[in-house]
Amino acid sequence: MMSFNYVVQVFCTGMGWVDSKHGGNTPAEAKAAEERLLSTDDAWVNPAAPRQTRIKPEVSHG
Repeated sequence: MMSFNYVVQVFCTGMGWVDSKHGGNTPAEAKAAEERLLSTDDAWVNPAAPRQTRIKPEVSHG
């Protein structure tokens, strides 16, 4: 499992916001990962559905 400082979350109907496997260690990296996620069809269960994403800063409990 990769660990990012910023995680891209995806909105799923019935589940709300869930963490994706995409993200980055800086806001810019996370934004780039979000753009890649939005531009690909294979990561989506229903490619025709509206895509909602957001970037969530990871809270470190270390």
